[in-house]
Amino acid sequence: MFLSHFLKQLYNNSHDLNYPGFRLTEFEYIAQYSDHGKRADQVLGQHLPEYSRSQIQKWVKDGQLRINQQSCLKPNKPLKENDQITLIIPPATPLIHAPQNIALDIIHEDHHILLINKPANLTVHPGAGNPQDTLLNGLLMHDPKLIELPRAGIVHRLDKDTSGLMVIAKTIEAQNALIEMIKRREVTRIYLALTWGQTPLQFSVDAPIGRHKTKRTLMTVTASGKPAKTHFETIEKLGNFSLLSCKLETGRTHQIRVHLLHEGYPIIGDSTYQKKIPLAYPVPWTTQQAINSLNRQFLHAHKLSFLHPLSHKSMQFECPLPLDLVSTLNQLRS
Repeated sequence: MFLSHFLKQLYNNSHDLNYPGFRLTEFEYIAQYSDHGKRADQVLGQHLPEYSRSQIQKWVKDGQLRINQQSCLKPNKPLKENDQITLIIPPATPLIHAPQNIALDIIHEDHHILLINKPANLTVHPGAGNPQDTLLNGLLMHDPKLIELPRAGIVHRLDKDTSGLMVIAKTIEAQNALIEMIKRREVTRIYLALTWGQTPLQFSVDAPIGRHKTKRTLMTVTASGKPAKTHFETIEKLGNFSLLSCKLETGRTHQIRVHLLHEGYPIIGDSTYQKKIPLAYPVPWTTQQAINSLNRQFLHAHKLSFLHPLSHKSMQFECPLPLDLVSTLNQLRS
């Protein structure tokens, strides 16, 4: 049920089908000229990056794909322009999320919303490899009524090793309103990031982001991706490093990390996208030690502002850098 609700928010051309006891989500797409001759699973993978190619192929072989109203069991079926593609996406096996006593740094709370300062090394939502010990489990302990809401009121995510501000809905009215506000870009989200290289004083990156073709856990700039735009402002330059303010215009997975890497300014400590110190930026041994002592990417959700979803009062929150990032920054300054 949660997955169907989530997909409905993601795809405007989807609609739910009622089945006994659960719902399926139907994804529809009309093949474009650029899709002519491509495999069906390849095109579906481009438009459903949340799923692996093997998962899509399994659905096709299970009879979940129709092309021009005819069942298709071949993932490698070549497409033609204007082919009408329909894929039925079954819901994931429901997970039972247990409340857990996980400390929450609460910045603000009222009847409808909750603002928290998420620490690094905390996954937001249970999933493969992280069935428990997540923010969601902690939220259910804090307020058991959140079990009644999709994803316990979570309306946006931070990566496991990104710290900072998150807004959580406590009522379905607030959740629906916040989802629409995020979609309309009425929620301002500003991050602090420390990168390699000397960045321009101000710059923007407008480049689509999608799933990496071969490394499915990674995102990358790709023409087949979803529109993504980030605005950057340099706050401080520290030799071969720059401290940036990063304002999201869209909210794609790993957006800031991918956009900065694309521009040649990878984030310090981001072992997922920059495993080694870039050769273009030689640094002293003491500086290398300071960087290596940071066990995560230097990325922090610093500011969050929006109109309260029910009272429409202006809400503005700011969360300072945590101690580990302050320590790294001070070592580089010295």
